[in-house]
Amino acid sequence: MKRLGFALVLSALAGCAVLGAPEVRWAGDLSLELPGFAWNSESYWIVGVRDEVWQASIAGAVRDGAWEPLTADVAALLSEAQLGLLVEFAPQTPSFAAAEFATSFDWEGVEVSGVVRSEPGALGAGLTLTRAGDSVLQRVEILWNLDPFLGTVQTTSCCPTFSSAAASFRLPLPWTLEPLLVDLDSTEGGFSEAVLRFGPTPEVLPGIRFSGTTTFSLEEKRLAITPSLSLPAAGRVTLYLELDWDDNAQRLYGVSFHGLSLGCEIGGVRLRSLTAFDPDHLALVKAPYWELFGVIWEIPGCCGPPGEGSVALYFGDAGLFDLEEIEVEVLIPLAPGFTLSGNLVLGTAGTYILGLGWEAALPLK
Repeated sequence: MKRLGFALVLSALAGCAVLGAPEVRWAGDLSLELPGFAWNSESYWIVGVRDEVWQASIAGAVRDGAWEPLTADVAALLSEAQLGLLVEFAPQTPSFAAAEFATSFDWEGVEVSGVVRSEPGALGAGLTLTRAGDSVLQRVEILWNLDPFLGTVQTTSCCPTFSSAAASFRLPLPWTLEPLLVDLDSTEGGFSEAVLRFGPTPEVLPGIRFSGTTTFSLEEKRLAITPSLSLPAAGRVTLYLELDWDDNAQRLYGVSFHGLSLGCEIGGVRLRSLTAFDPDHLALVKAPYWELFGVIWEIPGCCGPPGEGSVALYFGDAGLFDLEEIEVEVLIPLAPGFTLSGNLVLGTAGTYILGLGWEAALPLK
C-alpha cells in the first residue's frame, strides 16, 4: 500500500510536468498569545496544473508542527464524462490512507455518478442517479460499505456488501402549493424511515407562512409544523425576529425580537453594528460577547486590488462601558499574487493575541 500511495503521488507530479508550468499556492498564519507565550501556527500549500482536459494537484497542511494528511488528485473531462482520482496518505509514517475514484456523466437527462473508495484492508462503492427539473423521481443513491454522511468505508472488508439506499421524490400539489418532497431511506436491515416535507404555504397572515415535516420510522411517527416570518427589507437595517410557536399546542403566541444589525457607508468607510439581545438563543456575535461595533476601510496596495483595514469593538458584561475586546486587522497586497495580513486582539482583562498571515499564488516557470 505504501508503494501504491507513493506511485500515485509521483504520477501526479509527472502529470504536472507534462501538462505545463504548475502554480503554487501557499498560505498560513502565526499567532502568539500573551501572557503565557503560547504559539499557534498553521499553513497549507497546493501545487497544481491544468489545461482544457486534465488537471492535477498535490496538497498538504501543517498545523502546530504536525503534518495533516497529504493528498494528490488527478481529474479529466473526457467528452461528456468527468473522471477523478484522489489519493491520501499520512506523511509521518509514511503510509497509505485512502484512494477514491469517481466518475460522472449524463445519460438521457439523468446524471450518473459513481465512486469507488479504497482504505487499508477495506473497499466501498456508491452509485447515484440524479434528475433535475420537475420529474417525480429526483434522486436515487445506493451504497455498498460506504457511510452515507462521511463517505468513508464502514467496515474492514474487501468484498463490499449493500449498506444503504435512498430515494427522493417531488410530488406536485394542486393550486399554488409548493411540491411535496418525499425521502425514503433503507439500510441493510430493511426500511429505515420516510420523510415528507411540505411548504412553505401561501401567507396565512402578512409575512407568515407555514412548513411541515412528517417522519415515519419503525419506532414512531413525528409531525412538526414550523411557522416562518418574512418581512420586506428596510435598507441597511436588519431585525432578527422569531415567531413564538408551541409545538405541543400547535399555537402561535407572538413574536420575539432577538437582535438588530445596522450598517452604513460614509466617505468610503463602512460602519456596522450587531446587537444580540439573547446571545444564548441567537449568536450574532462571537462568544461570550453580545454586541459588536466595527469600522472597515480600504488601504491602497502597491499592485492589484486594494487592501483592507478594520477595527472591531466587542461588548460583554465586564470592563469600562462593557467593552471587553478590541480587534484590529490589516490585509495588504504587497506584490502580484502575494498578500500579507496582520491582526491584534486586545482584551481588557490583560490578554493579547498577535497574528501574522500570508497568502501567495505564484506560477513556477
